[in-house]
Amino acid sequence: MTTTRTKPAIDQALRLKYVLDGTFRANPDYQLIALDQLPADQRELFAALSDNPDNYGVLMPREASGLPLKSACRDTARLFLALQEPAALPAFATTGPGENNNQGIAQLVLDGILQLSHHGEMLSGPAAYAAVCAASGHADATSGIAQLSREALLYAQSLPFTEAGMLSARLYSYGRLPVTGSWKRRFPHEGAVSRALGVDPGGKNALRLSAHWKSLPPEPDNDGWLFWQSRTPSTTEPLAACKLYLSPHPDYLAPAFEAMVPALEASHANAFKVGKDLNGVLRSDKMIAYFSRLEQLHAAADRILDTLAGCPAQGVPFTCQIETPLVSWGSDPVTETGVPPWLARQSWRLWITNRLAVSLIAARQQPNPHGREPWHFALDRLRLEGVNTDTWSPLQNRSTQKEK
Repeated sequence: MTTTRTKPAIDQALRLKYVLDGTFRANPDYQLIALDQLPADQRELFAALSDNPDNYGVLMPREASGLPLKSACRDTARLFLALQEPAALPAFATTGPGENNNQGIAQLVLDGILQLSHHGEMLSGPAAYAAVCAASGHADATSGIAQLSREALLYAQSLPFTEAGMLSARLYSYGRLPVTGSWKRRFPHEGAVSRALGVDPGGKNALRLSAHWKSLPPEPDNDGWLFWQSRTPSTTEPLAACKLYLSPHPDYLAPAFEAMVPALEASHANAFKVGKDLNGVLRSDKMIAYFSRLEQLHAAADRILDTLAGCPAQGVPFTCQIETPLVSWGSDPVTETGVPPWLARQSWRLWITNRLAVSLIAARQQPNPHGREPWHFALDRLRLEGVNTDTWSPLQNRSTQKEK
C-alpha cells in the first residue's frame, strides 16, 4: 500500500523592478559581429548558428573584459546597434506585453549585454542587480538535495576556472564517489555491472525484463548506459516529459534496481537507463526513468520509497527531492536549435549547471558593489529562466512579477 507523499511548495519567480522607462546603452565591452563577418576558423565553429535564420551573429567580448562570448538573435542585434549611445529604449523594444518586455530587457542587463543608467552610472551584470531586481533572499536548504546543491555551488564558487564548460562539469559531477581500488575490484568491467543487476544473459532479471522492456543499443555520443524502452510506450504523449532519478549508494545497486523495475512497469514509464560501468555506478544519477506525465512519476516514486525505506542514498544535485534524497525528479528543456552543437541537447541538470557556471564566473569577475556572493547572483539569474532554486523544480508560474 502506498502513502501520500508531501510535494514541495511552489515558489515565485524572481521579482523585477520596472525598467522599460530607463536609459540604456549597449555594453561597450562587447563587439557585435555578424556570422558572415567572422574569421574563417570561427565561422566553422559557429556553423550551427547559420541554420537558424533568426541568428544574426555573436557578441565577442573585448580583451580582459571577463565577459563570456554570446550568440545574438536579430532582435538582440538590432537593439544592441540602436543603443550605441545612452538613450531610451526604441519603440520596437517596448511593444507587446509589457511584463515580457520588462523581463527580456532585465535579462539583457543582468547578462551584461545592455547597461542601465542607475544613480549616474551605467551598470550591467551583477553590478546592476539592485537596479533591476527587487530585494530577494535565499531560504535555508530544506531538503537533503537542496543542501547538496548549495554545497555544490559553494564549491564551484571557490574554483579558479574562468571557462564555463569546465566549471559546469564540476557542478554536474558533484556528489560522484571517487574511484578506489575497492570499487575497481568490485566492478572491473561493464559485465560486472550487468551481473550485479542480474541482466546479463541468463541473469535472474533478464527474462523478466524481456517481457515488458526491450534493450536499446547505446547512443554513439552517450554510450555510458544500459538502456531499456517499454514495449508499450505512450503514442499520444511526450516520451520524456519528466524524468525520475534513483540514487542509491552503490552498495545497494541491485536491490534498488529490483525495486525500481516493477514500480516503473506499474506506473507506465516509457524508458529507463542505468550506468553500465564503474563510472556510471559511482555517479549520483546512476538510474534514470522517463515518463509522459508527472503523476506517473510520483506514483513510481511512492512505490520505490515504500520498498526501499531506509536505503542509503547519494542524492542528485540540482534535482527536486521526493521525500528523501534517494528519489528526485527533473524535466529536460526543449532541444535548442540554431545553437552550437555542444549546446543543442542538454539534460535538466546540464542545462542548469551550464547557466549556473556562466553566472558564477560573471559574478566573480565583474564589479559587485552590493556584497552579494556569486552563488546568490547565479541562483537569482536562474530563477528568470523558470527554475525554482529552492526545490530545483520548474516554476509552475513562470511569469515574472514586476515592481514600480
